[in-house]
Amino acid sequence: IGESQKKKKTVEKLKTIFTTAATVGGKTQAKKLNTESGIKDMNQGHFTDMICNFVKGLRGGSIKQKQDRVDDLLKTLADNLTSPIWRIQEGIKI
Repeated sequence: IGESQKKKKTVEKLKTIFTTAATVGGKTQAKKLNTESGIKDMNQGHFTDMICNFVKGLRGGSIKQKQDRVDDLLKTLADNLTSPIWRIQEGIKI
């Protein structure tokens, strides 16, 4: 039971970090959350960095306009960007 709860909390933290990073102006907060959690997910980190670099390149326009552009980018990405290890079903022996 403990292992399942740990996985669930880790996945929830990863979602929070990604959602924060996908918000215009959320890069610093996302990095802080990532550091505090101590979770390393290189797969999600790649996409988080990509989104942050995309936001950094946006010039002009309001925050809402920039967020709309980020949201459009997110629609082109897969639904689940975390490492496949977090999607392995329980009970499978590795």
